[in-house]
Amino acid sequence: MGAVLCFVLFLAAVALCLLEGWSLIAAIWAGILFFGLLGLRKGFSVKAMASAAWAQGRKMCCVIVIYMLIGAITALWRSAGTIVFFIYYGIQAISPRLFVLVAFLLTALISYALGTSFGVVGTAGIVLMALARSGGVSAAVTAGAVLSGAYFGDRCSPASSSAALVAAVTQTQLYGNLRNMLRTGLLPVAITIGIY
Repeated sequence: MGAVLCFVLFLAAVALCLLEGWSLIAAIWAGILFFGLLGLRKGFSVKAMASAAWAQGRKMCCVIVIYMLIGAITALWRSAGTIVFFIYYGIQAISPRLFVLVAFLLTALISYALGTSFGVVGTAGIVLMALARSGGVSAAVTAGAVLSGAYFGDRCSPASSSAALVAAVTQTQLYGNLRNMLRTGLLPVAITIGIY
């Protein structure tokens, strides 16, 4: 029951920070305080909790490198004019009838290659939304196709920071996890392609 209360207090701190426009760092520190007090109440020493936090935190360092590389590539795309290039030639190449299907497949493939859903939505997603508006395609349906494609590609990518984090924290094999996720994702993707 104490963990649930700490989690509710942490969520309340996050909500307060969002409502007041404060930095979320304050909510994170509040969460550390709440859960630290719970640990002390359960008989753990500060040293034991700090060493456990450090041991788990070290496993996530590989994810930081992946995030830095993703940030670098999306910044390069924006500064090099890649987005403008794709908008210009995309208007000429993509038929409005197949646009939503192409948006889904394209974001899934790019997300799989790069291992980032956020990066793809922030780059290719912008291009596809601009193309949808200029071609008279529904913006809401296009946004759904972009998000679903980006998340599917990220879910199954060996370069995905999420997949690397899950494998590191659970001490499982990354490629075994990816095979399982791909196997469970094939039917929904086939249905989605059929609908689009």
